[in-house]
Amino acid sequence: MLLREIIQRPTQDVDVVAVAAGIDPPTPRFELPEDLRDAAADVALSMGLGDGTWINSGAVALIGDKLPRGYLERSQPIVFDGLTVSVLSRLDLLRLKVYAATDEGPGSHHTQDLIAMRPSQSELREAIGWVRDNTGQDPIFVDEIARAFGVEA
Repeated sequence: MLLREIIQRPTQDVDVVAVAAGIDPPTPRFELPEDLRDAAADVALSMGLGDGTWINSGAVALIGDKLPRGYLERSQPIVFDGLTVSVLSRLDLLRLKVYAATDEGPGSHHTQDLIAMRPSQSELREAIGWVRDNTGQDPIFVDEIARAFGVEA
């Protein structure tokens, strides 16, 4: 969300999805490749970021194989001086933020992030529907987030 300039607040880490190359369909890896972990540790040392856990695949481990189907194809590249980073599409960010908000509730930073995204009612209905249909989240918590945004449960 920082890369898309949706939020300005600092975060503790960067959530990433490592995709195993050569597998069709591409599947997320919960363990980051050793080269990437080493590079993250080098950056952490250079920038004073602690132990290198600033780059984090933990969110992917939590959601597992429930990432939105086609997320990789919808992702959009951003280039930084030779480094290309693919970021989730707006729709997939909304889906995952709704998913996270159902875990932590309407008072969470995830809900604040959703507000910052200024989603339309149709975008919210789609994202909430995706969470209902694909994640196994407790319907009571999904309904709570829907009500917080004025979306019919």
